[in-house]
Amino acid sequence: MFAIVTSTFSAVFSATSALSLRYVMVMTITVATQRLLLCALLAVACAYAVQVVARFYRMWKAVRPMAGPSDWFPPLFNIHCLITGAAMKNVFSTSTGLFHLLVGMTHYFERERIFKAYLGFQPVVVLFKPESVEAVLNCSTNLKKPILYSLLHAWLGKGLLTSSGSKWRSRRKMLTPAFHFRILEDFLPIMNEQGEIFARALQGHTHAVFDITKFVTACTLDIICAPQ
Repeated sequence: MFAIVTSTFSAVFSATSALSLRYVMVMTITVATQRLLLCALLAVACAYAVQVVARFYRMWKAVRPMAGPSDWFPPLFNIHCLITGAAMKNVFSTSTGLFHLLVGMTHYFERERIFKAYLGFQPVVVLFKPESVEAVLNCSTNLKKPILYSLLHAWLGKGLLTSSGSKWRSRRKMLTPAFHFRILEDFLPIMNEQGEIFARALQGHTHAVFDITKFVTACTLDIICAPQ
């Protein structure tokens, strides 16, 4: 009887030890797997960070010789825009400050007709020389839209305005016949007439800040819907 109890106890102990050992092994494998996954994620994150930094450095180095604000720390330009916007009628608006600062810089760099600015760490090149603008607009190879256009995808989708590359080229070819110069010439009298109406509508708002959206919308619809 004692031998049976002893052997039973030994069997139970052996089974328990085996289960404990297996549990420890599973836990060890799980911890090791988690560490491997964490290392893999860190490696991917580091590779992406290196790629982003390298891309920014190439752009920063390319635009650095251009005229423009100091670029030793690009976000300082945006801080300046924020302060400029806040100083205008106490409107704490980065976009307002950016607009007026860029307008002022076009006068400051009148001789160069080109300068650089920054949106965060994203360099922006501003052109206002007709020959330079013409060269960019007539370029048939650089069809990639800036990253800011991606903000419009949820609203406008990926159509002619926001798409790029082969997709943009195919849709542009579809619309080209409708915007031929000879066809547009027929609309010049209508555009001139509605443009004069638009200018008269704005004359009553020359001494105050106002929303121009409704006037532009009305002028656009009047041009489109006006009888021939």
